[in-house]
Amino acid sequence: MDGVEEQKHTRSQVQAKWRPSLGANVKINFDAAFDIKQARSGSGVVTRNTSGEILALKLTLHRAVLTPFAREVYTCLQAVLLGVHLGLESVTIVKKSQLNTLEKSVIGASKRDIQ
Repeated sequence: MDGVEEQKHTRSQVQAKWRPSLGANVKINFDAAFDIKQARSGSGVVTRNTSGEILALKLTLHRAVLTPFAREVYTCLQAVLLGVHLGLESVTIVKKSQLNTLEKSVIGASKRDIQ
């Protein structure tokens, strides 16, 4: 097959078990994934009640990747906006961050601005 380009796709699996939020009736989880070589990314936001039932789910594919950090901040904002759109008054928003300390401090400042 001349002229056909072969691409290898990678897939990572995270072995994490969802746990209900303590105190809030709704928990919103968010995450983003990046493919720097292909200049694209994806993000997801999921909203669950205390029973673990999905109330809302938002998945987005992005063609341009500013930086992984910027995409994480944007996805966090999307999680907050989804909670507002659903009219939720008490939520827990969770992101298990693997960012470095400086990036975490900037995200913390961004979260305070959002609040």
